[in-house]
Amino acid sequence: VMAQDVRVLVSKLSGEELELEIAAASSIRALKQQIETRWHIPWLAQRILRDSRELEDAYQIRPSDKHPRFFVTLVVVDEEAMARKAHELEAATHKAYVSLQDAETSSQKTAAIKDILKVTDYGCPRAIAAMIERCDDKDFFIRYAAVQALASVSMPGNETVVAALRQRLEDGDKIVKNAAQAALVKLGAESP
Repeated sequence: VMAQDVRVLVSKLSGEELELEIAAASSIRALKQQIETRWHIPWLAQRILRDSRELEDAYQIRPSDKHPRFFVTLVVVDEEAMARKAHELEAATHKAYVSLQDAETSSQKTAAIKDILKVTDYGCPRAIAAMIERCDDKDFFIRYAAVQALASVSMPGNETVVAALRQRLEDGDKIVKNAAQAALVKLGAESP
């Protein structure tokens, strides 16, 4: 285990256990993906509990000097219902991206950005790429919405996002500059 890694012990209610190594500051969503790979349980059907509290997908796993392992309990919910929900989410996601691609007016683009935020996963590369692309829109409302969206969907430490936000610090519109500064602070990146 590297110094930057955390040992995670996942226990099912049945008593079955799985020990994984995960990079420090990885999200619960990333842990769920590893569990899905090892145990073939769709990530949407997983609930991760620690000390009887469900951890949100965006929660970051941190190493601890007191405890060499991060202990969690896995609860599996109705897999069929979750599969249906995953299919519905996939359809809604596709529709949102098509809407953004086809949007012509500022209000259509802004609505599509909001729709993407409603259906996307935290840290989703596709959402991040779409928002970075919109950061160069000629309309400052769209650049502003895209910068705010990047702050919402990105994980701290994403250098591509930080670079895109730093470019917006040079934006000709003060509102976009201020939004970029706030986004950098939210993501834990210092402005230049």
